[in-house]
Amino acid sequence: MSGNFRSIILAITISDCLSFCGTIMTSARVLPRGDQLFFIFRGLCKYCFKDDLEFRAKFCQTWYTQHMQFYILNHIILIFSYVYRMLVITQPLKQIDRRTLVYSILLIYCPLHFCYFNWVTYMAFQPMELVTRAFAKFEPEIVNSNATYYGIINLSDPSQIVFNILSVSSASVTILVTLLCRWRTIAFTRKYQQSEVVQKLHKSLEMVFSCQTIGPLMSSLASLLYMLVLTQIGASDSTIILYENLIGRPIVVMYIVNPIVTVIFITPYKNAVRGWFRSNSSDAPALMVQSRLTTEAQ
Repeated sequence: MSGNFRSIILAITISDCLSFCGTIMTSARVLPRGDQLFFIFRGLCKYCFKDDLEFRAKFCQTWYTQHMQFYILNHIILIFSYVYRMLVITQPLKQIDRRTLVYSILLIYCPLHFCYFNWVTYMAFQPMELVTRAFAKFEPEIVNSNATYYGIINLSDPSQIVFNILSVSSASVTILVTLLCRWRTIAFTRKYQQSEVVQKLHKSLEMVFSCQTIGPLMSSLASLLYMLVLTQIGASDSTIILYENLIGRPIVVMYIVNPIVTVIFITPYKNAVRGWFRSNSSDAPALMVQSRLTTEAQ
C-alpha cells in the first residue's frame, strides 16, 4: 500500500515541478477585463523569438496553459489520493490489485487531461491583431511598449468554460473532499484496533496529504478574500489590483512545500537524501587531507 501512495505523491511532486517551470517561463501578470482575460509575460519566454511578437506571445501563452493544467492536475491527483486512502481504510479492495488500480487511473487520466488542455490552448489562439485591438481598449500603454502580452478575448467560448470552472473551483473542491475524507477516515479508525505499524503509516500519510493541501487552502482563501472585497467595495481599480496580486501567489507555496514534504516523509527519498549527505560528509575530510598533502609536496 505504501508503494501506491509513493506513486501518487511522486505524481503530485512531478506536476508541481513542471508547473514551477511554467511559472519561471511566464511569470504572468493576469488582467481580468470583463469577459476577457489578458496576460503580460515577464518570465524567460519574453526573451525568445524577439523578432516575432505573435509567435513569442503564443509561445508564452502555451507555457502559461501548461502551468495552469499542471496546477489543476495537482488538485485532481490530490483528490484521488484522499479518496483512495479512505477506501483502502474503510473498504479494503481485496478483490482488486491496488497497484494496477492506481497506475491505471494515473496513466489513463493524465493523457486525457493533457489532450483537453492543449486543445483549449489551441482553440484560444487568435490573430495578434484582434488581441492587440481588444487589449488597447484597457491598457494602451502596454500595447505601445515592448511588453510581451496575449489574451483570451472570449471567455464564454465553449472551449474555455470547463477550463475556467476548473481553474476557479479546483482548489475549493480539493479542500471539501479533504475534509470529508478525513472525517470519514477518523470516524472509521476509532471503531477498530490497529497495529502500531499501521497507525504510524496512516499518521505519516495524513501529514503528507495535510501539508500538500496548504496550497489549495491558500488559493481558496485568496479567492474568498477577493470575492468579499468585490462585494463590499465593487469592481474598482483597487479590487482589480488586489486580484492581480493575489492570483497565483498561493500556488508558489505548493512548489516549496511538496518537495520538502516528499523528502521528509517518503522513506525512499528520505534515505536517498541522507545517503547523499553522508557520502559528501565522509568524502570531505579525505579531500581536505589530500589537498593538504598536495600543498605540502609542492
